[in-house]
Amino acid sequence: MRGLEILALLLLPIFLLGFSFAQAEEKSTEMNGYHLNDFSGFEKKWPLVTVRYRKDTGEMRFTYANPKAYKALLAGKNEYPDGAVFAKIGVSTSSDPAFESSAVPSGAKRYQLMVRDQKKNAATGGWGYAIFDAAGKVFPEDPKIATQACFACHQIVPQRGQVFSQPLHFSPGASALAPPSASTSGLLNLQFNKLSWEKVPKELQKNSPWKFTEMLSLDGNLRKYLFQGTLDEIRPLLVQKALETHLPAGLISDDGLRFSVIFPKKEKAECEESGKKGTSLQSVMTLGTKDDHGNSPVVKIDFCQTR
Repeated sequence: MRGLEILALLLLPIFLLGFSFAQAEEKSTEMNGYHLNDFSGFEKKWPLVTVRYRKDTGEMRFTYANPKAYKALLAGKNEYPDGAVFAKIGVSTSSDPAFESSAVPSGAKRYQLMVRDQKKNAATGGWGYAIFDAAGKVFPEDPKIATQACFACHQIVPQRGQVFSQPLHFSPGASALAPPSASTSGLLNLQFNKLSWEKVPKELQKNSPWKFTEMLSLDGNLRKYLFQGTLDEIRPLLVQKALETHLPAGLISDDGLRFSVIFPKKEKAECEESGKKGTSLQSVMTLGTKDDHGNSPVVKIDFCQTR
């Protein structure tokens, strides 16, 4: 009997470890109380609201709305009732060998949910956010940070009820423009402040392709909660700012460990892409992963911003 007791004690940690892994696996399909399976088949049941194409990543995004969200959206309202839900599918694209000039969907990359429940989601403006990978699992980044990052980003458009999507009207003769009440001025409310170069994080200074005395740093809540999606999606705005001012423009986390910065070449070098003239720029950005020392790897990409 003594031997069995010892064996049981030896096996207990393994059992508990396996149990904790099972729990983690179960939780990995849930974010903020929402499972992707709770809205299974939404792409077949709900109206397609709009499609966006990310030129920098080659990603196509399809946004759907359930009946409550769709009704409010069509009415041009900036307030949505509880129970309104938006769901988005981000898909990779590839060229069709039979039609090389076209880009076609080639597989889901992520699913995103935005659920209206003013009581449950009071801390994030009444909207609950959940992001899943192609298998319906939560991404490895901290869900709390990802949630706050989503909330901070959607606060850019309070005049639209924190909803970026605008309905497209595809019927013959119908205008494809969004209702006049859906103002686009929210993006212009983002505030950039000048930051002297000595105050720039050391890791960014070390990876700077050219020397500057100052840069433009995006201010506000976006700095507090960063996840990789924020850094990816803010790049077009940073490009625009860098081209306008001929200064580096970036988004840097409050702790200085995560950043996305666009550097213009000081000589304003011309470049050409697909027969169009443009300006040479460099993107310097941290990735979501971390090395053995807890640092986020930095990637540099030279690109041509065509006019």
